[in-house]
Amino acid sequence: MGASQAFTVTALAAGAVSGNILAGSMFELVGDRPRAIKVWAIQDPGADSTHQGMQMRITYGTVTAVEDGYPLQIATANGVGPNKSDHEVVSFLAHPRDRIVVNLRNAGAGTSTARVLVAHQDF
Repeated sequence: MGASQAFTVTALAAGAVSGNILAGSMFELVGDRPRAIKVWAIQDPGADSTHQGMQMRITYGTVTAVEDGYPLQIATANGVGPNKSDHEVVSFLAHPRDRIVVNLRNAGAGTSTARVLVAHQDF
């Protein structure tokens, strides 16, 4: 099958938590063969460049790949990134029929936007 990628943009109000941002997409469930999964993510700096607050949690099957509260890096400008050389969050081997769950939480004081890229690769 080769490689495939999903790109999502998620804006959350202060204190909000997303559901699985991959829910309902072809990237939520691993098929009948193991897949190498990579995730890159970045958050916009917002109205002021010091705004921080987007956090991430990633699970697959029964495994937690990224603990709740992992802070996302802040982009150099709104709408920039993630790029594969600087913003990799995690890579892992998912088993057949694993569910990939990517949750975001905005622990900051204002609305924040995260951009997440998820790649599935045969090996």
